[in-house]
Amino acid sequence: MAFTITSPALAGPFDTAADYDGKEGYAAKISGAAGSEEVTLAVVADTESAVTAVGVIVSIAGSNADGNQVATVQMGGPCYAYAGAAFAAGAVVSPNASGEWIATDTTGNDYVKGLALQGASAAGDIVQIQILGLTAVDAA
Repeated sequence: MAFTITSPALAGPFDTAADYDGKEGYAAKISGAAGSEEVTLAVVADTESAVTAVGVIVSIAGSNADGNQVATVQMGGPCYAYAGAAFAAGAVVSPNASGEWIATDTTGNDYVKGLALQGASAAGDIVQIQILGLTAVDAA
């Protein structure tokens, strides 16, 4: 049996809502009206919504003509992510209040945004996760 590897789903570049230097690997979402889309950090509240797709910032470029940074966001597939705490490989992960990836509390209705392909031994580790998109989990 052969498997075909396809390119991950990259979106952008989009303007950023703030200075995101050094935020590669952080959780992000794309929002805004047509023609004025922007990238913002995805936070824990975004895991409570079934309609918020969350990806990972994979690159931040310098300023565009408007003076804004531009970011490319990966919206699917495996990618590297910035851990906000220790977690094991195989853990379901979502962003914390800072946009860092942490193990998701699945005791209630949470919308899991990723699966840890590697464990993180501490906050600040860069690990591989699989972005899952809009995946509801109710493990209560």
